[in-house]
Amino acid sequence: MKKQLKVGREGDFYTSVFIGDAMARMISRFFLRCCKERGWNNEEVRIVEWGSGTGRLAYQCIRALHKAGRLPKEYVLIEQSSYHREESRRVLSSLQGGEISLTMQWWDQEEWEQKAQDAPIFLIANELLDAFPVERVRCHGEHIEQAYVEMNAATNELEWFWMEPTDEVKRWICDHQINLHEGQIYEAGIYAARWLQQVLDQLHAAELLFLDYGDGTTELTAEHRMEGTLLCYHRHQVNDNPLVLPGEQDITAHVDFDVMARAAKGRGAIVHPLRTQQQFLLDEGILDELCSHQSLDPFSKEARQNRAIRQLLLSDGMSERFHVLHLSKGDDAMKRKTAGE
Repeated sequence: MKKQLKVGREGDFYTSVFIGDAMARMISRFFLRCCKERGWNNEEVRIVEWGSGTGRLAYQCIRALHKAGRLPKEYVLIEQSSYHREESRRVLSSLQGGEISLTMQWWDQEEWEQKAQDAPIFLIANELLDAFPVERVRCHGEHIEQAYVEMNAATNELEWFWMEPTDEVKRWICDHQINLHEGQIYEAGIYAARWLQQVLDQLHAAELLFLDYGDGTTELTAEHRMEGTLLCYHRHQVNDNPLVLPGEQDITAHVDFDVMARAAKGRGAIVHPLRTQQQFLLDEGILDELCSHQSLDPFSKEARQNRAIRQLLLSDGMSERFHVLHLSKGDDAMKRKTAGE
């Protein structure tokens, strides 16, 4: 919530939208395909980006849809950070008043609750679920313990200590059948799952797209995951100690997509097969975006675009660590699912 940039070269970490605009173009293609499958007129659909950050993804998606001649009813950004809201207004200001005629709005939670059912919604959440707080739990003997933090009076430093979990955490672990090895740590995404259910409760007709790093419960509780997945980013340096530099670094944990899918099904949503980001990009035709060129200039537009696509597909396994969760909500979506479409 600090008034400083968190994402990008001057921040603590990058997201996929800083690797060219290919991701935005694929999301835009996916939006248009969803509209076609649902029988929606794209001009009647509202795109809502939750956790919109600096507005960079919104900017890229709007330009891609404008180029395709298929703009939505309006583009809505929901972002808690007042600093990032102002930054996104600055980024998107160049699109307003020009040849792109599109209403852009910035909503808070109250506006979302009032307007979520006004029109069909295509919801985008890029690296949002991993930003929710988590409860750290571990297996100790035959019991589950919950992590707390205390100040060591002698050293004046923050330290972990473990106690009996709250009733809520106990129920959550039991409901989701989280089975841990002795000494294993797991990050329980209670708040992300709760938020997802609240969002789905407020929607009537919607397609939801979540892009984030994570995996299923089996992978996240495998023996090679004994220390959990909690990581911190500060000025693009990674560490696994969230107790240093309090308030100065980005703290994140992998999303358990099995938990998210179960939470969504509990609210009547259709859960489509989970895909890696790489598979999502290939399915949406990213290879069609590769440019054939003869230029020897590594900084030419074509060379940069090809390099960005390769980075999205191959760089550091990011495209396989990241997954894409697609949900559908609404009676017409259920009928299509039942019909096997």
